This record gives sequence, structure tokens and C-alpha cells, in this order.
Amino acid sequence: FPVTIDKYKIGVPGVRKQGSRYVARVKKDKVEYSLGSFATAEEAHEAYKKAHVRLHGEFSPYFGML
Repeated sequence: FPVTIDKYKIGVPGVRKQGSRYVARVKKDKVEYSLGSFATAEEAHEAYKKAHVRLHGEFSPYFGML
């Protein structure tokens, strides 16, 4: 099987690199929400975790961690 690699993925859930910035996105019920662009992957991932908890509540793996 051929392996496709998404050059924009950076190994951080909910975060992709776009140019020199990092973009955070989260999904719920087949709807994708853009959370904005950030200077660092860490900032983008923090925004993703907060939004994930807001959308998924106690079912989020980040619930209770923030």
C-alpha cells in the first residue's frame, strides 16, 4: 500500500502548520471549527484542548486536565 504523508501535520492533535503559523481546528458532529492561527504549536494545541473540552465535555480526553 502506498503511504501518503500530509506535510502540514506536525504530530500535535488538532494543529497544522500553515506557512510560518500554526492553525488549530476541532470537529464535532461532522462540523469543523477553526480556532485561529498561532505563533507556536503549543499555543495552538492549548486552544484546541480548551475547545475540545467545551464541545465534548466529560467525553473529552482533556476533561479535568485544564
